Amino acid sequence: MSRSEVDDLENAETYLNTALGLAIKLGRNYSPFQILDQRARLYFRKNCKLPGRFNVSEIRTAIDDLGNLLGDRHNEIIYLFRSVPLIRDFLDAKIDDCDDELRAGIRGLLEKMKAAGEGYTRLPRSQKGETPVLRKALSDAVLTLRFA
Repeated sequence: MSRSEVDDLENAETYLNTALGLAIKLGRNYSPFQILDQRARLYFRKNCKLPGRFNVSEIRTAIDDLGNLLGDRHNEIIYLFRSVPLIRDFLDAKIDDCDDELRAGIRGLLEKMKAAGEGYTRLPRSQKGETPVLRKALSDAVLTLRFA
């Protein structure tokens, strides 16, 4: 995860893939929540920075991972919400290259995130001031999709 934060995306991806492989070997008693969450963030970050076309398969995987993680009430929503600024940045950079199906997938994910965050003045376990920043990023991403 720290490799992603310093833009060493190639090594970050290698480490996450290794971690996911180990989690699969450990079986159902091991939760891959954090690995899948971080992989989704990595895919949005990586594909936002790619010159030209992005990897549609990776973005779809990220959407599916986050959507599935949102469906499990045991997962802490703050971690999933932290992907929203990366989704917004991806949309800002690549919206013109997204087909209608991909846009619909991202829109559906953002709607799930918004619904999951409703009822909270402050998202559980969020840092001070983080919730309004994440909600603003969510709003911006939705607007980008609506007016693109």
